[in-house]
Amino acid sequence: MPFQSQFSLSLELTKLIPMGSAAAGKTYEAAMSLARDLQTSGSDIVVEEDLAELFGRSRITRQMASTFRTVVSKAKPPQKLCEGIALCDGPGPTVIRALTQDAYFSMVLQCSFLLCVHEKCSLAAAIAYHFEKQAQDVLEGQAVRPTPSRDGIRGFLQACEDQTSSFNWQNVLLAVGATLGISGKTILEAMPSVIFRGLLSMLPLVQHFPEERLIHLETDRGVCSIITWAHNILGLPILVRLHDSGKIVEYHFGSSEVIIIDVRSKVQESVLPSGEPTMRHSLPTITLLESSGKERLFTMVEEPDEDVIDATFKTPACGYGSKIFNAEVSLEDGRERVITEMAHIATAFAICISKVLSVSSNGAPSTASVAVNALSDTVSGGVDVEDDRSVRDEGRSPLAYEVSKTRIYEAATLLFHDLKLMRKKVDQYVVKYSERPVSELPIPEVISAMIQSWPERGTCMTSEDAASVAEWSRLRQIAMQLSTLILAFAHVTDLHAASGLPLCQFPHLLYGTDLFKQIATWGGSKPLQIKSDVWFELIVQLTIGHTTETSFETTCLISARGWSIFLNTFGDADPSYIDPGFLAIKKGVPCRNGVWKHRVIDGPNQGRDHLAWKLEASPGESVALSCAATVTCGAPLVGESEDNFVVSIRVQTADGGVSDSGTPNTIRRTGYSELAKALWRTQRSKPCQHHPQLGEKVILEPGVIAVSGFGHCKDMKDLGGSDIIICLSACDPTARWRALLSIACQSTAGGYGYPPVMLRRRDCCFACVIQQTWQKAAPGDTWCIVL
Repeated sequence: MPFQSQFSLSLELTKLIPMGSAAAGKTYEAAMSLARDLQTSGSDIVVEEDLAELFGRSRITRQMASTFRTVVSKAKPPQKLCEGIALCDGPGPTVIRALTQDAYFSMVLQCSFLLCVHEKCSLAAAIAYHFEKQAQDVLEGQAVRPTPSRDGIRGFLQACEDQTSSFNWQNVLLAVGATLGISGKTILEAMPSVIFRGLLSMLPLVQHFPEERLIHLETDRGVCSIITWAHNILGLPILVRLHDSGKIVEYHFGSSEVIIIDVRSKVQESVLPSGEPTMRHSLPTITLLESSGKERLFTMVEEPDEDVIDATFKTPACGYGSKIFNAEVSLEDGRERVITEMAHIATAFAICISKVLSVSSNGAPSTASVAVNALSDTVSGGVDVEDDRSVRDEGRSPLAYEVSKTRIYEAATLLFHDLKLMRKKVDQYVVKYSERPVSELPIPEVISAMIQSWPERGTCMTSEDAASVAEWSRLRQIAMQLSTLILAFAHVTDLHAASGLPLCQFPHLLYGTDLFKQIATWGGSKPLQIKSDVWFELIVQLTIGHTTETSFETTCLISARGWSIFLNTFGDADPSYIDPGFLAIKKGVPCRNGVWKHRVIDGPNQGRDHLAWKLEASPGESVALSCAATVTCGAPLVGESEDNFVVSIRVQTADGGVSDSGTPNTIRRTGYSELAKALWRTQRSKPCQHHPQLGEKVILEPGVIAVSGFGHCKDMKDLGGSDIIICLSACDPTARWRALLSIACQSTAGGYGYPPVMLRRRDCCFACVIQQTWQKAAPGDTWCIVL
């Protein structure tokens, strides 16, 4: 007899395992301890109990359970970020409990897989909707148990993702796709939400009663995800029928199928009673049948107010560029040559861009953050992006930003891992494309010839030339997107450690970044001014995907999918050992005292310095290589705010600091993001042949003065208008950081930028660092030297 409502289906499911049995025997103290542990990792004990009832009825295949358990149970030593915070990679409270309790293990494994394909917020919404539908079908008079909230479910999913990200689900999906002859993004498609809800209820039934129940579903997407879930994880035999142009191709996963999947295109052709063909849209449906007579027991169809489950479409950084071009270039003759050629062009683009980069002298958000259409001449409010930057930097010579060509090639090799890049060919494209607007870059003859040979291009274009131009325009856009990503990865300290970072397969998301908005109106030769977080922003944008908005103003670390991307100012290293703009990518999630968070931000600072600079030596006077102030730095203060760790670093001046108001104010609070901004306009001295020693003296030339203390950047103008200002902070890393903060602090408030800084390394003597600074400085510019 057919089920009359979903309540009938839910009622039958309750027979599979006793409700609440997993928690039996727990003492109050143990339960409270577990609840605290789960809460600190972002999950919730009640939510996990509800989800264990939902997913725990299904049995995992022995092979999958063994493999998954082996991988996720490995605990790795925490990696220290700073005092009090470490990166944790491995099992947390949720997984540790799951390793000893079957229902929770089944829940964690299935959710870990679902998170590989489905975006966690929309997946949480779909699970919450399933609980709400179950609650609506409770008979009148029966108690209705509160359903878990979306936020609560999302918290569990986040914890599950953090603690199980070491398991590579994509290899399983790729194997399924290879069997079906499917490739590209189709393998990573999310399943329709109605199919997902139906499988939540029906999979346990057909697994426990395979002789009595059968599932039939029709869908246009997500077939690889469905097969992986039902067959590879739960061991259910499946028959897949691919419908294409009236033909049906069958694939068997196991024998004695209990699930039949009909995969149809989004639009199906049908015939009207008059015999005229028409097109109809196929809706995903899922039906539970009685095995013996194939009697339809229950059918679920999409509901009008049902949210779509988004796909993550993530792929590792290693080989990312190759996969993007593979997905975009048609399956035609010469496809591999086109992809290889475009990899060389993308690398050449990166080198061309690197030649015109300059360091922004203003830390304020640029007007390029106004929405600009990709690669268009659009401006906002009548203000041109580049013109506005030149107004803010008027009077200063552009400070060139250098990117190592070697590092660009290393980054390109990572992103195009399976392709061999030839430097000679890249250099030829660099010569061809240098100092030209993106829209005027000509199509290479080799690509034009291959595109014109593709038959499907000729049918939709009026001429072969038109086909080539249209295809080239699209490929050129992708190459430009990837070129900015190459530059970003050229600033990753350890490319090997970053090779597994999952990136979203939608490079057009980079349109929203500051650098790409400048390229949109770039003429090809004018300097592109970049801010300190430019590379951090580019990589984070593709890591978090399109569903999350983020601010980088005070952010120094962002964690997603079990990985962390963070600025290289963490720790207590001397600033001369840190490369400006560089970042680190490592496996793990920030953790402190068992608490897991996904972002580290700077705490509040004082806004500006209340100390003053003190003139120590004028031109013609002698000054020694020394540190004129005693500066100390205590352990960072760490707090918590929502999903953030808030870090405040206290730098205290013991002497040498004169208050501009006459009152003592010797503590300066900062954070790792502000330290990165303070380091941004620095250049490091080169080694010299001498042997620098503390106390060595020089006679200051005309235009050079030496100062002590730590004042405001604009106050330097009151020190005599010198060309070079030396900050006496030699051999004291904390004092050197303090000087950099003072030079950079709030220098944008009045519309002016802070001066460039020469940061002396310990292998350069006093006289040589002054000489090197003179060589860098342009007429009319003021430079600072931090000894």
